[in-house]
Amino acid sequence: MTGRSGGLRVLIGAESLLDAEPAFRLIDRLSARDIAELGGLLLQAAELATTPRLARQRVVTPAGVLAPLPPASSASVWLASDANRFRTRLAAVAGARQWRVDVEQRDLDHIADFTRGWDVFILGCRLTHRLPGRVVLVSGEPVPEGETARFAREIARSAGADLTVLSNDDRLPARLTRLPMAAVILDCATAPLPEPSRLRAIVDAARCPVIVMQGPSG
Repeated sequence: MTGRSGGLRVLIGAESLLDAEPAFRLIDRLSARDIAELGGLLLQAAELATTPRLARQRVVTPAGVLAPLPPASSASVWLASDANRFRTRLAAVAGARQWRVDVEQRDLDHIADFTRGWDVFILGCRLTHRLPGRVVLVSGEPVPEGETARFAREIARSAGADLTVLSNDDRLPARLTRLPMAAVILDCATAPLPEPSRLRAIVDAARCPVIVMQGPSG
């Protein structure tokens, strides 16, 4: 990890601007000294109409209105519009910091590829609850320390939320479904990066941004 002296390189990935918005708000609250570079990764399905998860969602129009997914014939127009708004929003959050945006037709199966070189990867997910949420740190240590623990405390402080520590075991997704959360932080310095299927299960259970803190070799 880069650490506090140089600031962290943070990548926000999401399938839409609406999914990314809670992650943008988290970053917007952090001190500028915590982040040296901000990246955005818009994960677009190659065939929008045939992606089961996206087919259950609604999208935000350029006017900011929730609407059903567009038909396949006009999907490319909507995707281009969403990418432009994603880029504009990221630039506003980045401010004077370095920033970049990539649009990829890939999914979480390739997470190890597109997160390489970044200290922090935030997988955006729209909030589905209105209750005040806590920040959950998932760690292989009962009393986490180091950069990840510091970052988790800073996220909790900036969000005005309590910090809870959970172990990364088979019961984790079930535990997450019972908690209203503002963010989940995975400490990959104490446990390996989850397999894509497990990461998707964690995201679906969390219903909030999932922050992957890379280990020293991440």
